[in-house]
Amino acid sequence: MGFCPLWIQYSLIFLILVLGMPILGAGENLSLSPVTTVSEGNSDPSGDIQIPDVSVRTEPETFYEIKLVSPELLKIIQANAGVDDQILKIGPGMNIGVATPHVLYLRSDLQSDDYLLAHRIQGDKKNDILEHLLNILFGRDNPNTVLLHSDRDYMIWFDEEYASDDIKTVLAFAREFNNLSSTARFEEDSVLTGDLKNNYEQIPYYYYQIKITSRQFLDNYKKDHYKPASEEQLHDSGGTLVGFIAPGYVYLWDGLSEPERRYFLVKSLLWELGLHGETNAYPDSFFYKKVNSSAKLSQIDKEAISLLYGGRLSTNMTADSVRKALDISQ
Repeated sequence: MGFCPLWIQYSLIFLILVLGMPILGAGENLSLSPVTTVSEGNSDPSGDIQIPDVSVRTEPETFYEIKLVSPELLKIIQANAGVDDQILKIGPGMNIGVATPHVLYLRSDLQSDDYLLAHRIQGDKKNDILEHLLNILFGRDNPNTVLLHSDRDYMIWFDEEYASDDIKTVLAFAREFNNLSSTARFEEDSVLTGDLKNNYEQIPYYYYQIKITSRQFLDNYKKDHYKPASEEQLHDSGGTLVGFIAPGYVYLWDGLSEPERRYFLVKSLLWELGLHGETNAYPDSFFYKKVNSSAKLSQIDKEAISLLYGGRLSTNMTADSVRKALDISQ
């Protein structure tokens, strides 16, 4: 099954819709009816009554029938297509018919502006999602993708000061991400709190560490331990340093307000997913360039994450390779 050559598609559409060629079996009945032919007729012996000469015959196997069917029926036909049948398309997601060995089924609404407009909008939307993903995926620190692995179970670990609301925030994020992802996942029912056990081999998780700590710790860390090559500083809307993020962990200031704390917890987890960029195009996006206190993902954010963790991308891909892998014509 696949794309029918465009010249065949357009020739069929032209013949049917423009020239108005007769359609055999244009209704929704899928059975092939015998053809009845009537001759000029003969007179009876008395000469008073004309008796038509009627014969019924079935067309040979070379007969090819064209049927216009509703979009709903076409979906059923497509779902039941066999190995010898071909799905006809004129673009991504734009199925126009099914060609079987003896019958060609075509959508009856091909001439409709609504059909063409709906699919054009769908294609434009996919492009918008791809462009949004590229913007929020590639930040100044990652020219290549860095994604969670599909063969690992990730768990969130609070190793210092934390509140019940913090746990609720990260578990809600884990559930939302798991619903969007087809590959990697977080443990969504519980988090680890306190000290991490020394024997890693008996703990079947990869941990994302969240340390909520003091201003003094952050200041000392920046002075003595901060690694610009692998870590990124977090600042609030006023430019105040509020934490550090790196692969596998985040250190957050305990002086953040509740909404700010939610925002930076979610931001750190999204950064761990590989989303290090930002956007100027969607003010309702979590990744909007101006810092905000909303910890919610917009609809296009969710669709971009589904695309990112849909199974077609992997670590170390460039922007060009991401474009090729997510080509919407595929």
